[in-house]
Amino acid sequence: IEGEIYRFIFDTGAPNVITPEIASKLSFPSSRKGKVKDSAAKTQELNFITVPQIKLGEAIFKNTTAAISKFNQNIYLNCLNVDGIIGANLMRHTLVQIDYINKIIRFSDDESKLITSNTDGFKVPFTTTAQASPHITLKIGTKNYPTCLLDTGYSGFISIDIEERKKNPAFNDVTFNEKHGSTTSGL
Repeated sequence: IEGEIYRFIFDTGAPNVITPEIASKLSFPSSRKGKVKDSAAKTQELNFITVPQIKLGEAIFKNTTAAISKFNQNIYLNCLNVDGIIGANLMRHTLVQIDYINKIIRFSDDESKLITSNTDGFKVPFTTTAQASPHITLKIGTKNYPTCLLDTGYSGFISIDIEERKKNPAFNDVTFNEKHGSTTSGL
């Protein structure tokens, strides 16, 4: 950014987020305040800015929104030494290719520019929320489990909202591994 290198997390379960230091350096005015609920179900009010342009690889994003959050106040995010999150709302108008083997994420607005020679790859159809977080239908055996969040910021990679599980009969015969306590953290 502006000739300096910063570290970002790619998290499809979160919005774009930057630190107050980056927001101040780039002099983007706050566009609004909004309540954000994180993965620990903690709600807080954050300032949001509009970023005129972001370029990742060959993809250019115009007038995207980013929340401003103090990562150094979160014990888990602080130890990662990151400056922000590339979130789901940035992915709204682009194609994303995740190459886990080579640890590469590619962004493009043109599918022909993505690498397709690897026979281990596959397309994942999904729907999105208002934030643009990708939700997939997970098929296990002969059963379909809808509204599973494909969340690159979660160690399990797929997350299913507790309330969604309760109201959807497709999940009645599934045993879930739930986590509570200090191992869960968000913004």
